[in-house]
Amino acid sequence: MDNSLSYLFITALSYPFIALYNAGAASFRTNQNSRLPMTIAFSSNISNIVSTHLTTLSIFQASSRGILVH
Repeated sequence: MDNSLSYLFITALSYPFIALYNAGAASFRTNQNSRLPMTIAFSSNISNIVSTHLTTLSIFQASSRGILVH
């Protein structure tokens, strides 16, 4: 139960940043510019995949909680 609470707390810290991204992406989309939000989302997803791979599998061999703490 402690692991689930720490996971929930750490992921809850990202909610304001997700809200900021969604607000910015919506403003770009209303100006008929959907390429920039798509590029930002694509690069964020690629960097997330790479950092997860490096942290959990290659470098630290940490658990799924380990990537949240690092």
